[in-house]
Amino acid sequence: MCCPLVCDDQLNRPAGVQSLKKRRIIISRRQRNLVFLKPGGHLILMLKTRSVDVRRDPAEVLVRPDLPRTVFDESPDADLLESMMRLDVATYLPDDILVKVDRAAMAMSLETRVPMLDHHVHDFARSLPPEYLVRDGQGKWLPRQLLYRYVPAELIERPKKGFSVPLAQWLRGPLRDWAESLLDAGRLNHDGVFLAQPVRLKWQEHLAGRHDWSKHLWSILMVQAWLEARKSNTGSQPSA
Repeated sequence: MCCPLVCDDQLNRPAGVQSLKKRRIIISRRQRNLVFLKPGGHLILMLKTRSVDVRRDPAEVLVRPDLPRTVFDESPDADLLESMMRLDVATYLPDDILVKVDRAAMAMSLETRVPMLDHHVHDFARSLPPEYLVRDGQGKWLPRQLLYRYVPAELIERPKKGFSVPLAQWLRGPLRDWAESLLDAGRLNHDGVFLAQPVRLKWQEHLAGRHDWSKHLWSILMVQAWLEARKSNTGSQPSA
């Protein structure tokens, strides 16, 4: 899902937009939904990256496709494993997994804790050499060895079960009218953030079942819904 990220110097995220660059961001193995805001709350970028290349250029659906420097920008010589762990800690963990746990728990008036995120455990894990993290193509190697002592392997070596919802079907079903209103060509042109033609094309292909664009469309829908809510709250048209 799509949610704003707080910019800070420690993660090399921009405090402002003084140094915009037109460049491609190349990330693999993870999907990201990033929304960057100018100081004052003006939207400047919605970037979805998943092995972004010439065919998946996030700029193709944006009216203003300048890409600011982000946490994904780093030296090409950076260690891949270290980079992936750093990105998970900076984005996926706080903006996805922990958010879902907190929402589900708070809905039931429960206070939850995550023992594996104790700073002592975190510091120990970050101090481990790579061979204790990944070995023979298997991740989480060290905790797996510990679990094997106490838990049968058939309970460990199973497919991961996440929090996914049938978003593709929902957009073709109960959410279709809501999505259609937000992705209306006239509204897209009026709001001035996304280019109507490529967005409408993806929407029509999705509705026809020719391609599952649900994750791409959801990011755009979240921005459009945010703009709509902002207009309702301020009683004025937001600037793009």
